[in-house]
Amino acid sequence: MKDVIVIDQAVPKSIQDLLEGIALGDKFNWFRQQRATYPEGTRQIFPVTPDSLDVQQFTHTIWEEN
Repeated sequence: MKDVIVIDQAVPKSIQDLLEGIALGDKFNWFRQQRATYPEGTRQIFPVTPDSLDVQQFTHTIWEEN
């Protein structure tokens, strides 16, 4: 993967700690989803393929498109 650039310590440690505290804190909502894959053609990230293993998963909305 020659097009990947790694920048060590691009985010200051104080910001890393803040984000970690939010993501692992008791006020960060996690939701159980029935599926981890979705029918092809939907806007989901992981489409169903012949070798897909569809399992339950926990998700959160730390980032949402639009």
